[in-house]
Amino acid sequence: MNIRELSLGSLVIIEVDGIEYGPCEVVKLNTDTLTVLWDDNLLCAKHDKVNGLPITGDILRHIGFIESDERAWKLVYYFGDMRLYWKYDKRKHYSTFKFQPDFTQKRWTRIECAYIHSLQNIIRFLTGGELEFFYKSGKEKEHE
Repeated sequence: MNIRELSLGSLVIIEVDGIEYGPCEVVKLNTDTLTVLWDDNLLCAKHDKVNGLPITGDILRHIGFIESDERAWKLVYYFGDMRLYWKYDKRKHYSTFKFQPDFTQKRWTRIECAYIHSLQNIIRFLTGGELEFFYKSGKEKEHE
C-alpha cells in the first residue's frame, strides 16, 4: 500500500504482533510508522504492516450510505446536492461508484476503487468534506 495516499482520518487495517486490527482511523503519520485509533486504543505500526480497508456494503453503511432508489445500484450517499451511488463488480473485484455533482447535471462520472481510504480521498476532493465513520467493531482477527 502506498502510505502517501493516507491522511489523518483515513481508515485502514493494521497488523501488530501478528494480530490484524481494523477498521482503524489514522491519527498520526510519521516517516516510518503511523498511529491509529482502534476501539478507543492508540496503536502504532510500521508502514509495511498497513493495508487498505476493502470497500463493502457494511462499511459504507457505517459512513452514511443508505439503500439506493436505483435498482442497479445498491447504496447511495448524499452530500448536499451531490449523489454517489455504489455497486460491487464481482468480475473486477472492485467497487464502482457513479457520481453526479448535483441534480441539474445529466451526465454521470464513474469511479472505481477498492479501498475506503481511496473513497475518502475522492469525497474530500469532490466536496471538500469528510465522510463520517460510525463504526466500532471491537473485533480482531488472528493472522494465520
